Amino acid sequence: MPSVVRAATGTELPILSGLVVASLTFAAAVAVVALRKLSAENMFVLGTVALTTGVMLTLVGVESQNVGIMLFGTVVSGVGFGTVYSGTLRSLLPYALPGKRAGLLAAFFVEGYPARGSWPPSSSRGTFHSAFRRSRQASLHL
Repeated sequence: MPSVVRAATGTELPILSGLVVASLTFAAAVAVVALRKLSAENMFVLGTVALTTGVMLTLVGVESQNVGIMLFGTVVSGVGFGTVYSGTLRSLLPYALPGKRAGLLAAFFVEGYPARGSWPPSSSRGTFHSAFRRSRQASLHL
């Protein structure tokens, strides 16, 4: 993400990259707590819409080099990610026997991190910045 923020803003300030990542995580946590009374299905649907909208807004912000739109898109994406994550876990865990929940969670995490783009590491994708336009790099990253 730092390379995408750098490409979108033209600044090398690490605090800005940290703000973007922190806003995503904070928005996800707040959404999970605020929307915990929704059913798992409703959380999943709401999260899917928010995540899709947030990614599109983030890409628009990166392409237009508008930090405000990019940050807003990141917050919306965070709400989507948090609610999808919580809704998925809430719909899966009741089906596992108490002695099998740890294994289910382990499988969920092992499958979830590569699917979300954490492999290969994000830092290695930043090396492609010079070869691609910033929007193409953002598309690869997100």
